[in-house]
Amino acid sequence: MKFFTGCLLWALFLMLQAQSNGVGIGTGAPPHPSAMLDIQDTTGGLLYPRLTTAQRNAINTPAPGLTIFNTTSQCFEAYFANGWKATACACNSFPDPSFTIPGFVPVNQAASFSATTGGATYAWTFPSGTPASSTLQNPQITWANTGTYTVKLVVTDNQGCADSSTQSVTVTNCPPPGSQTFSYTGSPQSFTVPACVTSIQVDVRGAQGGNGGNGQYCSNTVLGGNGGRVQATLAVSPGQVLSVIVGQKGGNGQSFCSASCNGGVGGYGGSFDGLSAANTGGSLRASGGGGGGASYVVLGGNNVLIAGGGGGGGANNHGNQSTAGGKGGHPNYGGNGGCAAGTVASCTQCSGGGGGPGQGGQGFASQGTNISTTTGFQTNDGSVIISW
Repeated sequence: MKFFTGCLLWALFLMLQAQSNGVGIGTGAPPHPSAMLDIQDTTGGLLYPRLTTAQRNAINTPAPGLTIFNTTSQCFEAYFANGWKATACACNSFPDPSFTIPGFVPVNQAASFSATTGGATYAWTFPSGTPASSTLQNPQITWANTGTYTVKLVVTDNQGCADSSTQSVTVTNCPPPGSQTFSYTGSPQSFTVPACVTSIQVDVRGAQGGNGGNGQYCSNTVLGGNGGRVQATLAVSPGQVLSVIVGQKGGNGQSFCSASCNGGVGGYGGSFDGLSAANTGGSLRASGGGGGGASYVVLGGNNVLIAGGGGGGGANNHGNQSTAGGKGGHPNYGGNGGCAAGTVASCTQCSGGGGGPGQGGQGFASQGTNISTTTGFQTNDGSVIISW
């Protein structure tokens, strides 16, 4: 009789707890309205069925959502339409959640992010970004507004073990890194330092000297020297204006002149003309090449970077007085013109009948860091390259 009474009371308890289409087990409080089964207890937990992988695989037609604890893998697993998946595991190690961020993030330009760990799943969060989240390992994100945003990445490995990390990204109105190349124009040019830029890398190259002309018997062209080069990093301020002068290649000397030979014109940038030669005794003469122009960068009224032009090539005469090439741009850093001689000898050496090649220009810096100079580097016209 007591057994029957106990069963009846338990049945009534379950009926009372089954209100609102839910069943409650435990303390007697009504089940939560959102739960079909509400287990309430402070001394124990819910123990899932424990199966090995082989036992799990033996389940016939598992229903989507079926959940077990796999004693082989030590993972809670659930069945999905595409098979069994680990939902949580006993993790002895965790994936590396670190990621790289771009050093420069401008407004409305895609920024690249990259997770360190491969072969995992990724859950990115990009506040105010487009897109605001991603599951790619290497997503690209754009922000429409400036500000500092905290990017979060959660990495989950194939065992269901996960870890996360965050980094702050600052989005600015600053332009992206870039460069500008200045070529010879025959007049000064200007460069305005972009917003947010406080240092620039400058590569200044002087122009090559002109070639020497050939005389009556010699036809070996004597080349002008190459222009010098200087590279440096300059400290600047946004909006500051620099003046840029790019040297011009020296003009070539004249060859086989029956009358007077005019020397090659010195290139723009402060160079010197090649020497002319008069025709005497009926011989065919030649004149020297003009010096190459120097290239300059002017900051605060001072020539802070100078690349001298190459010297012009000497004239290549044979048995008659030869003429030297012009000096390169800038008196201290431009190359000397090729030498000249008037004795009958070799047509290719200064000590004989031929004029020598012009010397290469040098580079000079009065300001800056990371300075390097190269003698005799540039061919043809000079150039100035500014990067930031």
